[in-house]
Amino acid sequence: MTKEELLQKLSDIERDTIECKKAQEKLFEDVRTVISALTSTSCIREKSVVNDVLAKLFPNLVFEECNPELDYAGDIDYVAKVGKHQLGIQVKLVMDSDNLEHHSMSERMQASFNDFTEEFGGKVFVVYNQNGEIVNPDVIESIRKEIARLQSL
Repeated sequence: MTKEELLQKLSDIERDTIECKKAQEKLFEDVRTVISALTSTSCIREKSVVNDVLAKLFPNLVFEECNPELDYAGDIDYVAKVGKHQLGIQVKLVMDSDNLEHHSMSERMQASFNDFTEEFGGKVFVVYNQNGEIVNPDVIESIRKEIARLQSL
């Protein structure tokens, strides 16, 4: 290979490397944009299921976003006071194709829920949200029973 051919080959490799890096940066930016949009949509739907559904089903409760400084705040989205106690709500967004049987609670999440119950007396309920609707309606009756239990304490 001549010196000129070798230089041309190196130039081609350098150009390809630069183009690859640009494509990679574009891909990362596209992924960030998609994640940001999904997170925003998820937050809006999460608030919708709490404010538009749960708040209407339980008009005597005020649902507040969980204090982000608490250790378990990543696992509990909302709290509601019932007398001297509180119950917690974790809203999980599910997609159309999701099957609720595939959703299971991690040990960390279960530990957070237990810590919350020890501190505030009430249970934490997982509400599965699909397009602003609760897809595990049995949780509503469980919340009703927990409210009654906490009121009786």
